[in-house]
Amino acid sequence: MLPAVLAISVALLTRKIFLGLGIGVVAGALVAQGGDLGGSLTAIYRYLFSAVFDQSHAAIVIFSFLVAATANILTDSGAVTALILRMGKLSGRRRSLMGTSWLAGLVVFFDDYANCLIVGKSFAPVYDRCSVSREKLAYIVDSTAAPIASIAVISTWIGFELDLIDKALKGLQAPGSAFSVFLQSIPFRFYSIFTLAFVACIAFTGRDFGPMARVELEAARRPQSQRDLHEPVPDPKLAWLALTAIGLLVLLTVATLVLSGWSRTVSAGGSVTVLEIVGNSDPFQAILVGSTAAFVFATLSSLKLKLHSLHRLLRSVGGGFRSILGALTVLYLAWTLGNALEEAGTATYFSSLLRSTVPAWILPSLSFLLAAGTSFSTGSSFGTMGILIPIIVPLGVALGPGNDGIVLYAATGSVLAGASLGDHMSPLSDTTVLSAAGAGVDVVSHTRTQLPYACTVGTVALLLGYLPVGLGVSPWVLLPCGVAACLLVIRLLGRPVPSGTPLPHSE
Repeated sequence: MLPAVLAISVALLTRKIFLGLGIGVVAGALVAQGGDLGGSLTAIYRYLFSAVFDQSHAAIVIFSFLVAATANILTDSGAVTALILRMGKLSGRRRSLMGTSWLAGLVVFFDDYANCLIVGKSFAPVYDRCSVSREKLAYIVDSTAAPIASIAVISTWIGFELDLIDKALKGLQAPGSAFSVFLQSIPFRFYSIFTLAFVACIAFTGRDFGPMARVELEAARRPQSQRDLHEPVPDPKLAWLALTAIGLLVLLTVATLVLSGWSRTVSAGGSVTVLEIVGNSDPFQAILVGSTAAFVFATLSSLKLKLHSLHRLLRSVGGGFRSILGALTVLYLAWTLGNALEEAGTATYFSSLLRSTVPAWILPSLSFLLAAGTSFSTGSSFGTMGILIPIIVPLGVALGPGNDGIVLYAATGSVLAGASLGDHMSPLSDTTVLSAAGAGVDVVSHTRTQLPYACTVGTVALLLGYLPVGLGVSPWVLLPCGVAACLLVIRLLGRPVPSGTPLPHSE
């Protein structure tokens, strides 16, 4: 257990996920090699080599680079901003503006970093014109980005999540493939789903409570001249460019997914069902096909329409690459730690140790709280998933035989959702920082106004999600109950912000 304990403890105490994962790798090598220092150094090289040159890892890295580069090209050309501004009539009405920015966050589902920057920068000037606070924009952006990216079948998250689940399921009697487990865990992502609903309720009702209500009242009374209202608006006709690129990404990925799954299912002679097709598909091939097509289309279109010079285009691509280097570093460290934990036998031992001491019903709640605490302290949802998935997934398999995989799906979903909760509460989180930067507000102010909302939804997810689902209640019953609870909380605690005519702009 030493490698996992050290990785989590160091990350929590120092709030440095790189250091925690690195120490975990060294400890894992020492444990696996029985304390032999020379053998441990060789083992670390072997773990790292395996992580770097693994075929699925390479597909994930290439996919992440291509999506980030495509997002940057579309952003710099103004195409995404044009699409967002065409999604609704952004008049002076506060609710329609906030509702449209929530919808925009759902549209930019393929990457949380791109979501934070694209939606934040695009809507900031419009929020000023309508006297809505930048803190509200940062909240809507932050609380839409990670939840939608984490549950979307096509995003920069799915490759990492799939690979972690696949590695954790090796050698276990699991009720399906990694992709099947991923899909079946989506209804158990209570925090992510409730957060999307909570943000929608906040936006469309115009009600707020806590620190957010105070900054909204200040914004409603603030003269518009305090913000720069003259930022350029792109040509609305460019919206088709972003829409086509995103459409190519989605459609070709889904088509490749279905075709590869169909071919493998038919050749294997199994029953041709949706679950079988999904389970037998090649998600890594699919995301590569979709992301490559979107990148090529965005590149050629930008050059043909003279939206970019070649030099500016290369700069946009480089900026996209740089934006995800930190996340990819965490990925490689997590993969290396996973190799070390596998050789040390951590997951097997942990599962056998807790199988008789931890009741199955508490595992989803325990996993959710542990993931939220780790992510909050370290500021890294990816690092949290990299540490906990290799341990929690085998435990879910061990504690849930004969129950159609419900415990496994709930435990997997709880880790992935809990990582998002901690991400939203932490001022150290990359998405917290990027959301604040995109909206143009201070990180502390963004964290202070968002924290009560994140804690509220986290409590609802625990009480009306993970605790009852562990006791056998269907997630399809709990999901509408949780959404209703979110609406009730906003109705009882929230107060509408005066939405009269915005103060005139004084020159």
